[in-house]
Amino acid sequence: MIERYRILTGFFFGALWTLLCYGFVRDEFMPFLGPLQSYANLLCDLVFLCLGLVTIRNRSDLLWGGSLVALAVVSGYINHESTVTWINGMRDYFGILFTVPFIRYMLSRPDYAGRFTEQMDKALRWFLYLQVICVTWQFIRYGANDAGGGTMGYGHSGVVSTLIYIVSFYLMVKRWDYDESYWANLIHNRLLIFLLLPTFLNETKISFFFFIGYFVFLMKIDRRFFFRLLMAIPLGIVALAGLLFLYLKATHIKLETILSEKFYYEYFVGEDIHDLAELGMMVYEEEIETDNFWATDLPRFGRFILVPDALATTKGGLMLGAGIGQFKGNDVLSETEFARKNYALVRGSVPLALAWVIQLGLVGLVWFLGFILHLIFSRDPEPFARNLRFYTLMIFTMILAYQDQYALVYYCAIVFYIYLVGLQARQSLTRSVES
Repeated sequence: MIERYRILTGFFFGALWTLLCYGFVRDEFMPFLGPLQSYANLLCDLVFLCLGLVTIRNRSDLLWGGSLVALAVVSGYINHESTVTWINGMRDYFGILFTVPFIRYMLSRPDYAGRFTEQMDKALRWFLYLQVICVTWQFIRYGANDAGGGTMGYGHSGVVSTLIYIVSFYLMVKRWDYDESYWANLIHNRLLIFLLLPTFLNETKISFFFFIGYFVFLMKIDRRFFFRLLMAIPLGIVALAGLLFLYLKATHIKLETILSEKFYYEYFVGEDIHDLAELGMMVYEEEIETDNFWATDLPRFGRFILVPDALATTKGGLMLGAGIGQFKGNDVLSETEFARKNYALVRGSVPLALAWVIQLGLVGLVWFLGFILHLIFSRDPEPFARNLRFYTLMIFTMILAYQDQYALVYYCAIVFYIYLVGLQARQSLTRSVES
């Protein structure tokens, strides 16, 4: 008889690697896989659904998961959503609902924890190696743009950059030797720093902040932390200047453009967000033809201006949102009425916080913030636990206004495993871990 552990981890890692690598294989070698993407995603979603339901034991997971489902039911009922739309919309929450119970189950069992931690850490190292290969390939072929999504493929540049920093920082902390100096540790673990390379080969501007924070939060957090931070400012300025130089070279953007106020206003807010939204609707209704999808991608911060008026037309309003499923459809199932009327608002680069407000309102956003914070600040007695918490919290705070990455099951599986580092087998939390 096949061991239960092997069955569970076989399905888990099989689905995880399928989601992580499907995009690159599709884009570069097997374009015929494109039409099958939705079905592959659905199959993997069902795998995570089953794994979560089979392994859920913790009362906290039951309370958080049950309250989210209840909130989605209430919002869907108020907004008169169809059952099909609701079920399809719930798939965006599968990562949140079902990866935590599975990971907690694997790490809480003494006979599973050590093996799972070793397997997962090995998978994360291979994840970093593959991104170097894939993003470099994409950079050579397409340049520094949204094509640099690594193994996840086109359009996932922001996701891959975020994961690279989180995974590298996590592995760095686990290999940190407390008997050696800051610089000695960086030198000994220089491979993990080198594996940040792909984040300089795509157009993910948020990587500048992730990079600086990476080295800041590797400093010991004590009473002298701010003094060390002050002393490191000159070096940080030099590093930032170097990153800016690499970014300008990769993207061919002029320095005066980066330094202009107009550049940032147009990027974040937009000159006239209402006109841009109207342009998006004209493209959607085929009054204007364009092959450039990103031409109608509204600025991230500008979208927040449109939300109150858009949600005022729904039964849920700003408190309970328009109901789940607003970002689904258009592949197999049709879009919702709200999505059709607000096409430009729900397509393109939708900020994480905005996605929750649109679907489940301010109540949903508060739920989500509480859920993530309770995971990040879960108990961990290790010396560098605070460093990992503050760095992951910094990244989470920044992507609230950047991109809805928690709708991706594979992203949740990786970051929630790192959030729950305190549950991992203690013998693996030493520098003896193979790099």
